[in-house]
Amino acid sequence: MTVQNVPLELISHPDGISVKIPWDVSVRSAVIGAVAAVLSLIVAVAAWQWPRSPATPPTPPATGGSATGTAGGPGRTPATATAPATRDSRYLADLAPESGADLIAPLPRPISEDPTWAAHPLVVRCPSNQTGDERHDVVYQLRGRYVEAAAEVRTYHPPKGDAEAAVVVTMVTSTRERDGTLTTADVTASGQGPLAAAIDGAEKLTVRVRCEDPGDLVVLTEARIS
Repeated sequence: MTVQNVPLELISHPDGISVKIPWDVSVRSAVIGAVAAVLSLIVAVAAWQWPRSPATPPTPPATGGSATGTAGGPGRTPATATAPATRDSRYLADLAPESGADLIAPLPRPISEDPTWAAHPLVVRCPSNQTGDERHDVVYQLRGRYVEAAAEVRTYHPPKGDAEAAVVVTMVTSTRERDGTLTTADVTASGQGPLAAAIDGAEKLTVRVRCEDPGDLVVLTEARIS
C-alpha cells in the first residue's frame, strides 16, 4: 500500500493492525523541509511584531561663524544688553509748590495754542514792584531727590505792554547742612533763553522772578527737574 508515493506496510497482530511507515531518505527530507519552512515562518512573524527602536536623529551640522555672530560664539546664548537707567524727570507745572501757588497764572489765551509756549509751561506773574513786592518766589520741595533743574525762559508782554521791559529769573537751591542750616546758591537768566541749575542734594528749589513791567508774565517752558 502506498500514500502519496510513500509505501506503507500493514502489520497484523493480536490487538489489531498497525501501519509501519518506512523512514527512508525521501521521508526524512520531506519532514526536515516542512520543519524548516515552519521555523522560517515563525522567525519572520516574530521579527515583524518585535518593537522597533526609534531612529536616531541626525547630528546637526556644526555652526560656523557668520556676519551677525554674537560675542558669545557658536552654541552660547548671547548676553542681553541692559539699557542704562534713566533718572525720573518731572515737570514743575505738574507739581504742587510748597509756597507761591497763588503767584502762578494760566497761560494767556493768545498763546495757549502755540506749541512753543504751551510745552509744559510754568507761568509766574510779575511783582507789582511796590514796597514788599519786588520779587515773586515759587518754592518746590525736593528732599535731595534730583540733580538738575532746567527750563526755557520766555516773557509774555500784553498787547499794550512794554515789549522791551526786562525780566530776571533766578533758580535758587537750598541745601541742608549737617547742623540743620540751609545754604543757598543761585543761577540767573535774564530775558529769554535756557536756564539750568545743579540741584544735587538740594532740599528746596525756588523759582524767583523780578520784572521791570508789573503787567508782564514770565513763562518757563519745559520747566523740569530730573
